[in-house]
Amino acid sequence: MAKRQILFVLGMHRSGTSALCAALESCGLSFGANLLDSMEGVNERGFWEDAGFVELNERILEQCSATWFDPPANAVEPSSSELEVLADEARQLLDHGYSEAHSYAIKDPRLCITLPLWLSACRDLSIPTAVCVISRAPIEVAHSLQKRDAFPVGYGLRLYARYWRLLQSSVPSDALFLTYDGLLENVSASLEALAEQIDLGQLPGVSDAPVNRELRHFNSQSGDPLLTTASTRATLPEQLDAAIEKSFSQADMLSEMVQVIVRRGEKLTEVGSAHSEALRVIAERDTDVAKVSGLHTEALATIADRDRLVAELNNQLAENGAHLEKALATLNERDAQIREKDAQLREKVEELAGWEENLQRVLDTPVLNRLFYRMWYREKR
Repeated sequence: MAKRQILFVLGMHRSGTSALCAALESCGLSFGANLLDSMEGVNERGFWEDAGFVELNERILEQCSATWFDPPANAVEPSSSELEVLADEARQLLDHGYSEAHSYAIKDPRLCITLPLWLSACRDLSIPTAVCVISRAPIEVAHSLQKRDAFPVGYGLRLYARYWRLLQSSVPSDALFLTYDGLLENVSASLEALAEQIDLGQLPGVSDAPVNRELRHFNSQSGDPLLTTASTRATLPEQLDAAIEKSFSQADMLSEMVQVIVRRGEKLTEVGSAHSEALRVIAERDTDVAKVSGLHTEALATIADRDRLVAELNNQLAENGAHLEKALATLNERDAQIREKDAQLREKVEELAGWEENLQRVLDTPVLNRLFYRMWYREKR
C-alpha cells in the first residue's frame, strides 16, 4: 500500500487554485469528505476546500487578531503558545479526517498565512508533504476581488502583495511554483511537474478537459509587468509594493475605499428602509391575522353551538324514533287483533247466512209458513 502523503495547494484568493484542484481531482486526489458547496458567480464548479480545514484556519487567523482580508504582518509561528490548542486540533484533523486516500490535497488560500503550523503538524505525524504555489497576474486578482467583494483595485493589489510576502516567508525551498496562465495553456505539463513531487496516478489519461477556461473573467493586457504577469519565486515584495504604489497610489485607494463605504452605506440605508417597510407590512399582516383569528375563534364557537344543537336534535330524533317504533308495534298488534276479529265476524256472518237460508226454506214450506204466521200474529196480539 502506498504511503500516505499530502499536497498543500497555496495561492492568493482568485489566483487559480480551484482550477488547479479541478485538474488534480481528475488524477484521483482526494480533498476531504466535507467540501464547501459551489457558489454561482464565484466558483461554479466548487472550491475543493474542506469545511473543517477552512474553519480551523479561520480560528487560527482569529487567534492572531487577523482575517483573510486583513492578514497579519507575519506568518503564524507553529511554536506559539497561543496556538498550541489549535495546533493539536490540526494534528487530529490530519490524523483522522484525511486517512482514507494514500494521496490527497489540501487547498485553502489562507495557507499562505497558516502553512508553517500545518507543516509542523505533518512532521509530528510523520506524513510526507509537498507544496505547490499557483500565482496569477496581480491586476487580474484585484479585479476579480473587486467583482466578488467590491474591494477597490488598489486595495486588492495591496492584499495580494501582503499574501505574496507571507507566502514567500512560509513555503519551503522545494515548493513548486505554477502560474494560472501556464495551467490554462497546458494542464498536462503542469501536472507532470507536480508528479515529480507527489503520486498523481495515471497522468497519461489526463487531458485539458477538467479546466474550464470560460470561467476566466479577467485577462491583463497592458501595464507594469509586475502587475500584469504572474509573480514568480524571484518576484520581490518590495518591487511589487513599489509598482502598486506607482499605478494605484495609497491616497487614490483610500479615496476609492471611502466611495465604496459611502455606496455601501447608501445600500444599507436602502436595505434599512426596505426592512422598515417590510416590518410595517408584517405588522399590518399580523393585525389582519389577529382579526381573522378572532373571526375564526367565533366561527369555531358557532360551529360548536351548532354541533351541540345537532347532537340534541339527534337525541330527540332517537327518542321519537323509539316512541314511533313502539307506536308502530302497537298498531301492528291492533291490526292483528282487528284481522282476528274480522275473521271471527266473517265466521258469524257466514253462520247467520246459514240460519237465514234455513229459515227461508222453512218459510217456503206452505204448512210451516202458515203455522209460523199464526204464531207470529198471536204473539203480536
